[in-house]
Amino acid sequence: KKVAVMADNRKDDKVDKSVLITRRSMLEGDFPIEIGPNTILHPECRIYANKGPIKIGSNNLFEEQSVVVNNTDQTMVIGDFNTIEVGARIKSISIGSRNVFECKSSVALGAAVGNDCVIGAAVAICSGDKVED
Repeated sequence: KKVAVMADNRKDDKVDKSVLITRRSMLEGDFPIEIGPNTILHPECRIYANKGPIKIGSNNLFEEQSVVVNNTDQTMVIGDFNTIEVGARIKSISIGSRNVFECKSSVALGAAVGNDCVIGAAVAICSGDKVED
């Protein structure tokens, strides 16, 4: 059951009917957010499409207090089968598939993460860094 706090301007979002958006998770911003099948947003998860759209693939898990922010005019793309653990922050517009972002890790705007990567707990990937497949 979809019970997220969503602002009135969320009419352009495309959220698959299989997505679980838990109570107290939030979708915000002026641009559309697309979420693919079987994705789960835990409580206090925040997704902000502030300056551009966000496209999230299928089978992703966003744990408690994880934050995704698009502060660019480009489309942020997050692939499939990613796990974004408690308190992780994603600002990169290029995230591949089958990655794990451990607790309190962060990926800055201007960084990129390929496929099949593990970003360790509290590790910061800085702008300009690229984590290869």
